[in-house]
Amino acid sequence: MATNDGEGLEFIDEHSILVRADRDETWRALLRIVRTDLTGASWFVRALGVWPAETRGDWSSDPSGATLPGFAVSEVVAPTWLDLRGRHRFARYALVFELDEAGAGCTTVRARTFAVFPGIAGRAYRALVIGSRAHRWIVRRLLRRLARSAGAPKASTPGYFDGA
Repeated sequence: MATNDGEGLEFIDEHSILVRADRDETWRALLRIVRTDLTGASWFVRALGVWPAETRGDWSSDPSGATLPGFAVSEVVAPTWLDLRGRHRFARYALVFELDEAGAGCTTVRARTFAVFPGIAGRAYRALVIGSRAHRWIVRRLLRRLARSAGAPKASTPGYFDGA
């Protein structure tokens, strides 16, 4: 497992889920869910000073160059890879989705987070978001919603998040 993203961001965590849908359908569901779930409240966006600050681009088919508050598409290889990056007052971060065919019309979706939290305020923010497990809850919720949107999650398989 990579300890950084090659651009100075440190590995934070990885979550995965096995989805009952082929990779193309899972990809379309990923774009829908990212577009709806990662759009933050405007007061929160302003308070954190996120970049980018607004939604732009095509999230329906080719998200190249698209943005959401706090996330810009850094790299996209449809239907296998979506790299989102952003920053705010307390952190720089990446949320990377990887979709792999898992046989029988299923797809494994991995969500990896990389980040740095500079300074004292950054360390406090990390404790608040990562230490409290809020980030873990948010990412796992996003994966559950993705699985429901694309198909039903399979029964628990060792090494895979089962939606619990």
